[in-house]
Amino acid sequence: MIIREVDLNKELEQLVAVIRRSFITVAHDFNITPGNAPTNPAFIDEESLLKSAEKKDLNYYGCYEQETIVGCYALEKAFHQTYYLERLAVIPEKRHQGYGRALVLDAFKRAKEKGGNNISIAIIEEHEILKNWYKNLRFVETGRKTFAHLPFDVCFLRHTLEE
Repeated sequence: MIIREVDLNKELEQLVAVIRRSFITVAHDFNITPGNAPTNPAFIDEESLLKSAEKKDLNYYGCYEQETIVGCYALEKAFHQTYYLERLAVIPEKRHQGYGRALVLDAFKRAKEKGGNNISIAIIEEHEILKNWYKNLRFVETGRKTFAHLPFDVCFLRHTLEE
């Protein structure tokens, strides 16, 4: 397993496929559809990924087996010394094998190298399995919010990077 920055010029199609495959299982579990949450990563396309990467200055990192992406995440500089961890994804057949943890630990390392002190994430409030998984990585809940345009409440978590 190798984790490196994704070359969006060459690997965009593969990256989008990994994100869609990974998030569609959650979309099914929580009844998320293009009609009630069109911007959910389960429905992302190449154009919207490129636009958001440029607009938000997102860097995508992939977890590779040979030259195949099996998982990914995006890292965004938020404010001060805080980074957002976004679109953490592992394809279903590779889950529960340590890929997600390796990706999160890589995000910690990269954010710290960039001068970050914190990493924040936002997940579906009702997704208790995922919430507990993040808590096992020493994330703590910092809030909850209802957004009118989403069919679920959002839980915010933060991890403080160690010195």
